[in-house]
Amino acid sequence: MAAGWRRTTSSRERHDRRQRGHHAPAADAQRRAATADKAYDGTREATLSGGSLANLVAGQTLGLTLTDGLFDTADAGTGKTVTGTAALADGSGSASNYELTVGSTVSTTANIDPRLLTVGGVLAADKVYDGTRDATLSGGSLGNLVAGQTLGLTLGNGLFDSADAGAASPSPARPRSSTAPGWRRTFTLADAGTVGATATITQRLLTLSGVAAIDRAYDGTRAATLSGGSLGNLVAGQTLGLAFADGLFDSANVGAGKPVTGTASLVDGSGRASNYTLGNDVAVATTASITPRLLTIDGVVAADKVYDGTRDTTLSGGTLGNLVNGETLSLTAGRWLVRQRQRRRRQAGVRHRHAQCRHRAAGQLRAGERRRGHRHGQHRAAAADAERRRGRRQELRRHARRCLVGGQPGQPGGRRNAGPEPGGGPVRHGPSRRRQAGDRHRRAGRWRRAGRQPRQADAGALAATAAIAPRVLTVSGVLAADKTYDGTRDTALSGGSLVV
Repeated sequence: MAAGWRRTTSSRERHDRRQRGHHAPAADAQRRAATADKAYDGTREATLSGGSLANLVAGQTLGLTLTDGLFDTADAGTGKTVTGTAALADGSGSASNYELTVGSTVSTTANIDPRLLTVGGVLAADKVYDGTRDATLSGGSLGNLVAGQTLGLTLGNGLFDSADAGAASPSPARPRSSTAPGWRRTFTLADAGTVGATATITQRLLTLSGVAAIDRAYDGTRAATLSGGSLGNLVAGQTLGLAFADGLFDSANVGAGKPVTGTASLVDGSGRASNYTLGNDVAVATTASITPRLLTIDGVVAADKVYDGTRDTTLSGGTLGNLVNGETLSLTAGRWLVRQRQRRRRQAGVRHRHAQCRHRAAGQLRAGERRRGHRHGQHRAAAADAERRRGRRQELRRHARRCLVGGQPGQPGGRRNAGPEPGGGPVRHGPSRRRQAGDRHRRAGRWRRAGRQPRQADAGALAATAAIAPRVLTVSGVLAADKTYDGTRDTALSGGSLVV
């Protein structure tokens, strides 16, 4: 033991030693005390223990009491100086027979460890998916603080465990002292300063635009095909795909600009579809057209007829191809209706031209009257009558050019296969252009069907073959001229008429 304590002797013992002619060595006591390390508690108090005494009389023991242990400061640190007081206590020997060589003060070293604090009540804010793990932390309180002391809490950058929607993650936190500059050495946070909190990453709301429905031909169903579409509000650098389903027209019938509805869903691209939502845009609405279905007509038969000066014929039979499965249609020739319609149009056109001529003549008459200073009424009447006759003649000329043209076949408006009638009379040629247009409609057949009206190939034009047989005529009233014998059989014929 190191010297530091001295044992005291009685006056009798000292007298006996002098009588024996020498002095006994003083008894020394050495301290071997230890100080327990502690966590920071804001005080200088130290706990002393252990220690041993040296230079005791052989066979005797004494006790040692350690009190008043104090660190040099209350702050945390290692190898800090600790002082205290030591006192002897009776053992097998009497404490009054001994004294400590260095008095009652003892000195040693010990550690004050940083105080372990707990963090609770930290909140992480929910956020909309943005492709990052960043989280915003707030709140929090410190536990296990020394009574009367306060500390602030600074929360570091929070991180979700993943960037995907629906995740939660702990985040590091850092304390801040409000009472002492050495707070970093005085306190420490449990779990190395990591705090735990939970929050939700909600799906990012996208906008959908530009969805189109593809026009199609009638097929008896409401099915529609959706395509296109663009997404808005995606995280920068990410892409997603689109899938469409349940496309339906409002009805299966033909129509333009018909409403189409359907549903859209997201498909993974460079980003994950589970991190996004379309919200109400999952229901798609657009427009498209169902066009008439193109049908083919086969087996149409044209009836033969005897030549009658017209191009009219009678059609029959015929079957439709490319019908929707399960649907049937019937064909009805509309030739007679077309012919009536064309006749009414021609009549209306003639009446209109006559009215134009009357208006023009009346206008010219009024202009003439103004120029002539309103001469005698008789002259005006004669001029009006002449104007009416002139207009009528002009109308007759135009009508004759359209309907009655003299000359050989092949002239404008003529029928190439008619030929001149016997007797050298005028030839009746083909109809006017308006009537020719009606003939084309009649040739096409103008089929009428029951139910919905599908589209026909070549706009309903039909092709069939038939024969026009020559018309049988009879000749009567032919006269043969008398002649003087000339050795031949030739005679001159004249007169005669053709009868159908």
